[in-house]
Amino acid sequence: MIIKDVCLILEGGGIRSSFTSGILDYFLEKNIIFENIIATSASSFVVLSYMSEAKKKTTKF
Repeated sequence: MIIKDVCLILEGGGIRSSFTSGILDYFLEKNIIFENIIATSASSFVVLSYMSEAKKKTTKF
């Protein structure tokens, strides 16, 4: 399911991005895709894996 009317905003930071990676993996498992995403710092790297739909790779960073 692609969500178009909501913008997912993710904050940066090492520990925060590790939590974010788990949430994004869950979204991928449930086939929840956000069309609009804003991320900063370390979360921007995690979002790249999410956007490429690389399941179980968001937690590798």
